[in-house]
Amino acid sequence: MRNHTRLTGPGSSVEDLQAFYGSGHQSYDSSFDLTHISTDTHGQSITRGVFTDSARGMSRGLVRIEPEARKTIAVISEHAMLLSKGARSDTIPILEILCRDVKATHSTSVAPVDPEKVFYLESRGMPRSDAIRMIGEGFLSYVYDRAPVTGLRDFLYPSLSTRWDGGQVSWVEGHFPLLPTLSVTGTEATPEWRFDAKLR
Repeated sequence: MRNHTRLTGPGSSVEDLQAFYGSGHQSYDSSFDLTHISTDTHGQSITRGVFTDSARGMSRGLVRIEPEARKTIAVISEHAMLLSKGARSDTIPILEILCRDVKATHSTSVAPVDPEKVFYLESRGMPRSDAIRMIGEGFLSYVYDRAPVTGLRDFLYPSLSTRWDGGQVSWVEGHFPLLPTLSVTGTEATPEWRFDAKLR
């Protein structure tokens, strides 16, 4: 997947959300390129991936802030969870900052599931496989819950559950899933995204 975005209008904003679940021999290659051109713009890219078996993931985020893009806020967040020794993920955040009057940050991690969290759930009577599954689903829900689309979580979770159980997601009409009617619940940037607010 390749996503190229240019913020050309003053005060414009974008939030790119990506979630992946890879199993078997699947491979994901995702690239997000965002260029800030105008002033007082906000761009955020959040990627979460869970990989098991021998699945592979590649996530590359590039943010470029042009010389005239003052008061820009840019955030790249790329994190992956590995559930098996054969799984692999590469996360590559890149910032190209050509202007001083900006706030730009990135975070990235690739790690196995936290054994302390698994132990905690097991100590409460949950089987290990269910504990790992709950942690993985919670890891991905960070992305699902941020999407301003009504019913998106309800639509995606049954498919994720099917995949987690080793089943195949049914595909129709031109090999793409038939999506229900989705409505956007909000597109306005919140006040905390302004340059003079505290960067989170």
